[in-house]
Amino acid sequence: GNSGVSTLVSEFPEAAPGSELQLLANQVQITGGAVTVAGFESTVVEAGSDAIDPAAVTDPADAALVFKGDSRLNLDGAVVLSAPVIVAEQAASADIQAMGPVNVLPGDAAATLPASSGQAAKLRLLGSRIDYNGRIVLPSGTITLVQTGDVGAPVGGDNLELQPGSIIDVSGESVAFGPKILSTPGGAVDLV
Repeated sequence: GNSGVSTLVSEFPEAAPGSELQLLANQVQITGGAVTVAGFESTVVEAGSDAIDPAAVTDPADAALVFKGDSRLNLDGAVVLSAPVIVAEQAASADIQAMGPVNVLPGDAAATLPASSGQAAKLRLLGSRIDYNGRIVLPSGTITLVQTGDVGAPVGGDNLELQPGSIIDVSGESVAFGPKILSTPGGAVDLV
């Protein structure tokens, strides 16, 4: 059977200086299971990218980084996340755990949420440093940003930065339930 675990490894046993893995697509989906990326100094995950084929970006409403199911992305280097918006399907639970820094590039406050976005999801970004300038929308969800600091330093330090204009949205929503409109509660943001 399939254990839901995948590994992407460069041909070098240790991360070669300057080595980079790029995952580019209009919509990047991280789905159930665990993926380990090893042997790269950095990994770039870019949604809404026309870097490969500008004609491939057919619907800007689909341009997003989307987490589905219970998923985990483990990286032995740094990671750069670039997307107009980062979302998850309903009740998804996702982790991105990097041994190096996590850099979330600016999102687009006007970007449409893809149809696959849902409520009550959990997303955790963990890295030696977090530089957050993106847009994450998880209605009634939980977002956790964890900076571990320099593991070689005696004290972890203050390595979590939220840049001006960044958006973390865990607000509740109004949902039609039969003839009634019900409101979901707001979620939680944990900065560690």
